[in-house]
Formats: sequence, structure tokens, C-alpha cells
Amino acid sequence: MNQEHELAMALRCAYWGLHRKTDASLEAYKVSAHQYVILELLSLYGPSKQSELVKLASSDPNTIRAMVVTMSKQGLVQRVKHPTDGRAWQVQMTDAARELMPELRERTQDVRNRYVNVMDDEERARLMHLLQKFRDALEDG
Repeated sequence: MNQEHELAMALRCAYWGLHRKTDASLEAYKVSAHQYVILELLSLYGPSKQSELVKLASSDPNTIRAMVVTMSKQGLVQRVKHPTDGRAWQVQMTDAARELMPELRERTQDVRNRYVNVMDDEERARLMHLLQKFRDALEDG
């Protein structure tokens, strides 16, 4: 196996490990890891256009659209007319989702602790730097 393949597989395994553990921690709430990311982004940035969520979540339009539809049916988000762009819709959290967020964060804290605590501050900073370089290299092409 060459270095490029090994690196890609290591990143994939790390991501899916994080994803599986987050899914498992949220199972009782019927919220997926993908949905949790959207809720965290809405919590952080406020109501957002779906196109903004695509960029913020590093996802694709079809995935975000499907998640918004599902989350809307679950009562977690709603689509409303954008206040300044009459052609656009924005996604916002419902009151129920805002009330649920502290519980979701608490349930996922162990997962975050597990991956953060395997590194010291310098290693975390270095990893963040390397992941940013990796992301930048892929965005160029």
C-alpha cells in the first residue's frame, strides 16, 4: 500500500470512527451525527441559507437538502423566507431543537473527550494545521 492510500484510509477510518461513536451517543434522541453537525452550525451561526450550510458543513447540496427535510419532519428545523433575499429560504432551529441542544452536547461530550485527550495542546494545534493544509489542497482542484 502506498503512502497516499495509507493516509486516505487513516483519515477515513478516523472520520468514520468519530461518526459511529457520535451516532451511537445520540441514538436515544433519534438524531444522527450529520444532523448534530447541522444543529451545531445553526446554533453557532444562526439561521442560514441551505447553500451556506453546504459550505459550513463541507457537504453537498443533496445531502444538506435531505437532512433539512428529515429534520423538518422531526421538528428540529424549519425553513423560512430569507429576510433580505426574497428568492431564498433559510434554515433555522426550532425552539424544541434549541432546548434539546444542551442534552445533545452532553451526550456527545465523551466522544469529544476521547479524541481530544489523546493529544496534548501542541499535537492538537499541529493536527489542526495539517488538516487545514489537507483541506486547502483538495479545495484547489
